[in-house]
Amino acid sequence: AVNITTSGAASDITLATAHTAGVAFHIDANAAAGSIVDIDAGILDVDATGNVTIDAGGTFSIDGVGNSNITTNGVLTISGSTELTLAADGDGGLAIETRQGVIDIISSGTEGVIIDTNSTSAGIKIATQTSGVPVNIGNSTSEVGFGDNVGIAGNLNTEGGVFGGL
Repeated sequence: AVNITTSGAASDITLATAHTAGVAFHIDANAAAGSIVDIDAGILDVDATGNVTIDAGGTFSIDGVGNSNITTNGVLTISGSTELTLAADGDGGLAIETRQGVIDIISSGTEGVIIDTNSTSAGIKIATQTSGVPVNIGNSTSEVGFGDNVGIAGNLNTEGGVFGGL
């Protein structure tokens, strides 16, 4: 075993290299899947001038107690091979926001897209914050169904027929 220890509140350890290309510093602790590299710190700050890559052969977890963020100036891709779950605990809710462009929710699977809520008073709201927002459902060959009552606060304009009793 090799131990490097300092004493005193102002003591620090610096490992520095002037290497300019290729591997400059390597920690090899993967003799077996159970080998552990454990980093304990009051604050952990990782800076890289180039790319940062973290690969795991097993599970991967990032946990924080306070507000957290992931910011990129490029495309951010989050992918789960079997499922992707975004969850918000507490009263804050879950906000998906774009400052430019569009939000696409696309399902290539056979189960479709489900938007649901347990709230029987607030319900589901689409385009309710800004007046005059057009809402389009379906295309010229889509069939739109309603499972229960439909309330219309404004006018009903149709380009096709209206069937049923009034």
